Amino acid sequence: MSEPSLRIEWGVSNVPHPDKGDGEDTWFTINDAKYPAAAVFDGVGSWAEQNINPIYWSMALAEGCSTAIMDGMTGPITILKAGYKNALASDHEGSCTASLAIKNGPSSIAIANLGDSGIALFRGDNLIWQSSQQEYLFNYPYQLSSDKDAIPKDADRHLLTKLKSGDILILATDGLWDNLYNKEITKYLDDDLDVEDIATNLAVSAFHASNDEKRWGPFSQASVENLYSASPYAEEEDFVPPPAPLIDYMGGKPDDITVIVGRLV
Repeated sequence: MSEPSLRIEWGVSNVPHPDKGDGEDTWFTINDAKYPAAAVFDGVGSWAEQNINPIYWSMALAEGCSTAIMDGMTGPITILKAGYKNALASDHEGSCTASLAIKNGPSSIAIANLGDSGIALFRGDNLIWQSSQQEYLFNYPYQLSSDKDAIPKDADRHLLTKLKSGDILILATDGLWDNLYNKEITKYLDDDLDVEDIATNLAVSAFHASNDEKRWGPFSQASVENLYSASPYAEEEDFVPPPAPLIDYMGGKPDDITVIVGRLV
């Protein structure tokens, strides 16, 4: 008996950083192809120090990836390579993280994730799978860059199989993951809402959390954990870390926030 073929409904929401105009995130969703796909690309803001807006680099990379998919490419690393090649040929400078998902079978999705954006699969209130962050140092992610930093094959890859109708796939820049815990995210995965509304609710919630100075969130927690682990004395047997100045780490992390929600039906 053949495996039932599932469709994907995509919804997208973007809330730029208040100080960045239209922001530096780029994304796409594709349903008018044999292999439906979606991706998010988070432009690295430090390029502003050189008066360069990384959005144009990210847009060129996204254009190359989406064109490759429409041309029939199915391997996520191959797709990222096509996007990277297009960005390098564009003469734009910049860098970005990349998260890409493509439905390559009746009930399977191939994943490639490079950097600190991310992808997660939810089934009801349960987190089924989540990509791992890739960082050189804390808050310094892998990135596809005009300076030829990381390359597409460095991306973490995964094949999600045996997907079920009702499963929710989320691709998002770190503006979501740094500000909302997974337990908070699941509260917004309402079966009675369409995917566009779910994406909007998540992005808006993450935005409010990012501007809450009294909040303790994922990035706050990661910062304190890094504080301890980065101590030069951490491996000494008699090392006792000082109390963390928690108040210095409280608050959300303002950022561009892009959320793509895909529901399997």
